[in-house]
Amino acid sequence: MSPTSRAIVVTLVLAALCAGSALNFPPARAVQAANSGPSETGAGPVVGRVYYADAADLAQLARSLDIWEAHPAERYLVAQLSPARFAALIAQPARAWLSVTPAAGDTEPAAKTAVSVTFEAQGLPVGSYTSTLRIGSDDLARPAVYIPLTLTVTSACIPVNYLFFTYAPPRPFSGQVVTFSASAGGAKPVAFSWDFGDGLAGASGPTAPHVFPPSIGDQDYAVTLNAQNACPSSVSVQWPVHVQPYRLAAPVLIK
Repeated sequence: MSPTSRAIVVTLVLAALCAGSALNFPPARAVQAANSGPSETGAGPVVGRVYYADAADLAQLARSLDIWEAHPAERYLVAQLSPARFAALIAQPARAWLSVTPAAGDTEPAAKTAVSVTFEAQGLPVGSYTSTLRIGSDDLARPAVYIPLTLTVTSACIPVNYLFFTYAPPRPFSGQVVTFSASAGGAKPVAFSWDFGDGLAGASGPTAPHVFPPSIGDQDYAVTLNAQNACPSSVSVQWPVHVQPYRLAAPVLIK
């Protein structure tokens, strides 16, 4: 997606297939209290599980939490949290580029739940953004499933522009190798194709050598360069190339 693209919505269907099984899907920042008693009422610190999405998210949490344990396989930390910190983490919104609807919920046994994941690239710098959707279950063999989410932001596609070509030598002769060089602006990559206007095979690529056929007199060939990119866009330019006949110098006799 480019920074000017519209949002993409992906819908996932979660199904609890086994009797006695249920699914739950916490939001991007999931925090669960791991202890009971007065702490949960706000009277004291809370020992909680703090789930993280990726390495960057983990690094951010590590700088601000009193971590007791790390569980990389399940992507959560066990940390001691003050009541205020616990409340702040629960209220922390998902990443701006990613939203999940509904943000959390439960799926009863043998039931299904549709979850919409929305990717929004508008205003984001070019790069890759990752997160994880965690699906929890009371299945002891598989208590959690993690679905990786990746958004790749590319630059907006710019059509081909400023197309031109040069050639050397500037005063070519027939039978001589002439090297043509193309240049163009716009989103890369740009594909170039050549028509040299002499009925011979064309060429492709930003640089193309060509030999014009022998002729008796001077010839003007209409050389056409076409450039295309994936926007899609296609631009052509055509310039005449004056080619002189190849001449042999007459021998000079000295008497």
